Amino acid sequence: MLNSGINRFRLIPLFIIAALPGYCSYQGSESQLELASIATTAGNYDAAFSRLRQLATAGELEAQFRLGDLYATESLPQYSPQESLKWLQLAAEGGHAEAQYHLALTLLPKKGENNSAIRWLTRAADQGVIAAKEQLKRLTRSQGDNALPAE
Repeated sequence: MLNSGINRFRLIPLFIIAALPGYCSYQGSESQLELASIATTAGNYDAAFSRLRQLATAGELEAQFRLGDLYATESLPQYSPQESLKWLQLAAEGGHAEAQYHLALTLLPKKGENNSAIRWLTRAADQGVIAAKEQLKRLTRSQGDNALPAE
């Protein structure tokens, strides 16, 4: 019998993930991404990292973006700024708008990376990421025309 302090319903996604590895290998990347989301929500980060890494290595942009974001989570044992930057950059270079925005935010505080960050913000803004447009406006207001790199 489970301890009454454990939420039994939170364990259900873990059982689903554990029971389906063979079945899921035949599913498309959307199913794999969904399972990674379930694992993340359930706190099963090892399963989430495993699934995302497999998809990201195969070139799936959304998986690269999500993996980069997970590696950026300081509260996780897998926290790695270098891995986060690697996966965000791959997704951003592939055209993933949210990855471009997150990469820009990662680069902005780094010395000597302002021009690169602004280029990524511009690319994300051009794809409709509203937060990127707002960040560009803030940078322009705070730094004037010097904020934007020369083309």
